[in-house]
Amino acid sequence: YTPQPPEPVLGIIIARHAEGYRVDIGSSQAAALDALAFEGATKRNKPNLKVGTLVYGHLLATPPFSEPEISCVDPSTQKASGFGELAGGFLIRHVELGRCRALLAPKNPTLSRLGAKFPFEIAVGMNGRVWVKAAQQEGDEDKLVEMIRELKGDESEA
Repeated sequence: YTPQPPEPVLGIIIARHAEGYRVDIGSSQAAALDALAFEGATKRNKPNLKVGTLVYGHLLATPPFSEPEISCVDPSTQKASGFGELAGGFLIRHVELGRCRALLAPKNPTLSRLGAKFPFEIAVGMNGRVWVKAAQQEGDEDKLVEMIRELKGDESEA
């Protein structure tokens, strides 16, 4: 995976530092995530994320001789807008980029159909990772995974 701003990415925290985190986004280098790059974060009120925590963010910059930088706030609104820590659910790795693009499309028929059947949350990263969390009913998450696996890259246009 080659990071390109402003793509959304799903990452796993691999190290904590005084001023932020190192995050595995599936590229050749880990990304840097500033502790203040969260909605409502201040120098006194920083998120306390542990190693192994899953986060959803977007790429800010990819300097040529440094690690990529990610953020969990929308730069235009300074709000989370769905970005941040992802709790519960599970991560699907190595999803084809065509499927990721299809899932991110605003008028995706598959997600609309699934949403009519049962409530769920989804976060899609252009780094080939998808996070899904279904309501507490047994088997809903398994159905979601099967639907995502069956999705074709061109299915976003209906």
